[in-house]
Amino acid sequence: VHGDKRVMEYVIKGKVENILKITPLGAGSEVGRSCIMLEYKRKKIMFDCGIHPAYNGRAALPYFDYVELSDIDLILITHFHLDHCGALPFLTEKTNYSGEVYTTHPTKAIYAAILSDYLKKNNQGENDMLYSEVDISSSLKKLQLIDYHQELEHNGIKFTAYNAGHVIGAAMFLIEIEGVKILYTGDYSREEDRHLNPAEFPACDVQIFIVESTYGTQPHEDRKIRESRFTKAVSEVVERGGKCLLPVFALGRAQEILLILEEYWSTHPNLQKVPIYYASALAKKCMKVFDTHFNLMSAPFKKQLEAGSNPFMHLKYITTLDKQDEFPIETPAVVMASPGMLQKGFSRTLFEKWCTSETNGIVFTGYAVEGTLAQQIINGKNKFVASDTKQDVLIKMTHEYISFSAHCDFKQTIDFVKHINPYHVVLVHGDSTKMGELKRELEKNFAPAVKVSSPKNCEEIAFICKTDLIAKVIGDLATTLQTSLMSHPYPELGDAMKEVDEDKKEEADYERKNYIKVAGVITKKGGDIRIMAQTDVPKHTHLKPCTISQKIYIPYHHSIDTIKVHLETLFSSVVVRADNKIEIQHQVLLWYDETVKAIAIEWESSRKMDRTVDSIGWLIMELEEQQYKGYFSEEGLLKRMNIANGTSKHSTMKQIIKDRYQNVVINDELNTITIAFGEEKAIIDCNTMTVTCPTESLKQTLLNIVEQIQKSLSPMLIQQ
Repeated sequence: VHGDKRVMEYVIKGKVENILKITPLGAGSEVGRSCIMLEYKRKKIMFDCGIHPAYNGRAALPYFDYVELSDIDLILITHFHLDHCGALPFLTEKTNYSGEVYTTHPTKAIYAAILSDYLKKNNQGENDMLYSEVDISSSLKKLQLIDYHQELEHNGIKFTAYNAGHVIGAAMFLIEIEGVKILYTGDYSREEDRHLNPAEFPACDVQIFIVESTYGTQPHEDRKIRESRFTKAVSEVVERGGKCLLPVFALGRAQEILLILEEYWSTHPNLQKVPIYYASALAKKCMKVFDTHFNLMSAPFKKQLEAGSNPFMHLKYITTLDKQDEFPIETPAVVMASPGMLQKGFSRTLFEKWCTSETNGIVFTGYAVEGTLAQQIINGKNKFVASDTKQDVLIKMTHEYISFSAHCDFKQTIDFVKHINPYHVVLVHGDSTKMGELKRELEKNFAPAVKVSSPKNCEEIAFICKTDLIAKVIGDLATTLQTSLMSHPYPELGDAMKEVDEDKKEEADYERKNYIKVAGVITKKGGDIRIMAQTDVPKHTHLKPCTISQKIYIPYHHSIDTIKVHLETLFSSVVVRADNKIEIQHQVLLWYDETVKAIAIEWESSRKMDRTVDSIGWLIMELEEQQYKGYFSEEGLLKRMNIANGTSKHSTMKQIIKDRYQNVVINDELNTITIAFGEEKAIIDCNTMTVTCPTESLKQTLLNIVEQIQKSLSPMLIQQ
């Protein structure tokens, strides 16, 4: 009810199929440079825009050249790790992308610092630099914000962010386009830890589930066992007098490792003289984010913050190092340093200094991408090429891999699929081996109800999405429809769409024939489709009706009076105005334009008027073509039309056809016209106005001519 007027609606339902396409530009059968393209209903969305940690320069970028970047409507960044956001400044500042970019508040707060740190540690030649500090600042300004559980809409795309549990501010994105729901997880974890809440399930089913497959079918170790193994490995190194290196991401799992070490040192007095260093100026700079966004932290952590104590700011046994030269090399110690995969930076520097001593040790705590030095060491490689001398160096330090990586394991993936009940699962962000294993297990658990895909980079996969198509009939048209339904016992709308048995086919056909036809203007905004009378369009939309004035010129070199005589035989109202323009049916103006030696026709476009002008145009062109014969002179026309003695239209048509074609035989008894075209013959039946001819194109031509002659011989009464 709007005001005191009741708005009447009728709903028409149907089914529609559309193609949805997903193409990884990165993270397809690999871990790194996450960048997933989604296309549906002419909407294009990019999920994440990262770089590959194992490559440098443009080789680290996603395959941007595979798509037209200017066509993308929206980019959604899940979190601040480089493999998910590191290529964004290049995309926004170095390409023709001009769409929107959204992310969460913590991600935006940390984004610029992470990328600036990346630039410093990857100080390549000018030709290999992907972007500058200026580009980072400019791209930062383009980041728009979204909160968890907030639904926004852009260009018909609805999107909602959910907590992903990977790092602070990490988000999964639920997309809805005209009833189709797609969930992209990015990196997520359902595991509880000391400072972050686990990822949450959206409270709805989805059609398409795009999920990471980093660990494939591998289950995570029990948290207590994992922490015990970790603290034992670290303490063994320092107790034998060695230095223990912990390569970590500056922000993410590093914060969890800090809390574990702080807690363990506090309960082991024998270790408290061994210093723990967190070598990350970046982390120190970004720690305030945990204070600002304390509402996103776990319940125990939140209680400490509410009590005025930020655990990260009051670490008793851990010292933050701002500069590398502050580190006392000679003493046994534990050092957490980035990057986590030993590509470059301080962790690589310390590794190269310490790796030749059996006393020292290295413990990897995060996922290592294929091709990185960290992954090679984990897989058992005992040599590497030194950064400065480019010589092979033998690795003697001990190494352990105890994963604290905040990615989902096999059980979490299975639980997620069960919870959201998708039709299709698309695996990304995993190496081909682990992804293949996960695909087989998911198919074993869920096929055939769920289809599983594992595309490679630039491999497009397409899905058929079946959705309900609902159109509302509103306004005056709904009132008319109601009156018709009340006066005729038609079956319920939608029944005729059902499949019927063969023995009931006749009855169903009868019902279909008796359906009410609804004709009106269709408007569409997003998934909202409405049908209304043309006069209701300004009432229910922001659209305004307009008229289209048209003018055409037809070459003509003879008397306009001849045209007037013929028009008077065709139309009920033909008037010569004071300006010598001929007004036809009060709606069409016709005059001779001396400047171009042509007949000008002007009218306001409508279906009826367009057909009227078509008839006039055909008449003028025929006059121009036949005038030299005297065929269309005033006397000739009057003779053929036999206006005076009322000769039938059939006789007139026969005469016109006979004058137009050679080899014409007229049979007055059968009332037919036979025309010979070489060996072929065409027969026009004047009773039924049909044409029989073996050649389809010739048959269609003759049908068009018959139709035009009929129109010319029947004056068109146009309602004013």
